[in-house]
Amino acid sequence: PGIQVVPLVLPGRETRLSEPAFTDMGALVRAIADALPPWLDRPWALFGFSMGSWVGFELVRELRRRDLPLPVHLFACARRAPHLPDRLGPIAGRPDDAFLAALQARYNAIPAQLLTNRELLDVFLPTLRADFALLERYVHTPDDPLPVPLSAWYGEGDRTSYRPDLAAWAMHGTSDCAVRAFSGGHFFLRDSRDAVLAAVLETLGWSP
Repeated sequence: PGIQVVPLVLPGRETRLSEPAFTDMGALVRAIADALPPWLDRPWALFGFSMGSWVGFELVRELRRRDLPLPVHLFACARRAPHLPDRLGPIAGRPDDAFLAALQARYNAIPAQLLTNRELLDVFLPTLRADFALLERYVHTPDDPLPVPLSAWYGEGDRTSYRPDLAAWAMHGTSDCAVRAFSGGHFFLRDSRDAVLAAVLETLGWSP
């Protein structure tokens, strides 16, 4: 037996690039929950990164409302706990240049070839804007803590999420929340890929 990785491809990305991206958290989560049941006949974990941390959190709450199997673990990475206020301010509605400048200031992760290629920008900007619109419109609604173990991970150099922001995830679960820092910035998966993979396997109690 092993671990199967099943990536969740959202509209506006990769093979679904021609589909409009969601701008409403509730609608997105309901669409994912509708598609998940065929995968819920075995133990499963959910790894959310950045926006995906909030999507994963709300997805688990939606599955609980539907009385469907919950994950054995929820990994919330590079995103503050959902009840915390935004310190950085909205950017989704800014003009293109100001929007891209804000992205670079926060994440420093937009490839130069994208910034200088108007055709590529026209392809990816709608999805980027939709993602930030979704995050900026999201309003956390208090509910009972999840009966799911949580891990909250972040990059030591992340300018958007700091250790206290991640530690605050603890209030959303009924068991301890494991907070861990990795080398790198917001996209620490790029710098610490092997360490993150090893930590996931260790957390799930699986050895290759």
